[in-house]
Amino acid sequence: LTMSDDKVILLPGDTDKEEKVEVSRKAACQSKLMESMLAEDNDPDTPEIPLLEVAKPILDKVVEFLNHHVDDPMAEIKKPIENKKGLKMSEIVSRWDADFIDAMENDQE
Repeated sequence: LTMSDDKVILLPGDTDKEEKVEVSRKAACQSKLMESMLAEDNDPDTPEIPLLEVAKPILDKVVEFLNHHVDDPMAEIKKPIENKKGLKMSEIVSRWDADFIDAMENDQE
């Protein structure tokens, strides 16, 4: 098995232990938090990461983002972001990322 084949189980905080989210180790390690938690995990089987402060719908979105960028890492955003009038999100990040952010904003309305 390669690192990308290994699976990691994420446990959201708002559900019972039956509702788990599976992601590849490679995708999970894009998150510094998950990467450090995996480094501390000595479980030889599929590791489980409890993310007790994260609700399942948000965790699903995080996993969608990690899976999209697993083989195509997100470009670093130049900081500070210029505050130009009419600046579009797609001028700062990729089209996919801009659409992802727009969809999340629409979900919260």
